[in-house]
Amino acid sequence: MLIKFIPESEPLPDEIDAIRLGRDEIRRGETVSHDEIDWS
Repeated sequence: MLIKFIPESEPLPDEIDAIRLGRDEIRRGETVSHDEIDWS
């Protein structure tokens, strides 16, 4: 069975919360850059 994902025109409340959380973490310097990750 094939299910096609159709995005909502507006973000859901939990998506808005996740975006806010991510932006807050960036402001506080709590993120890790791509180059800092050991991919091996």
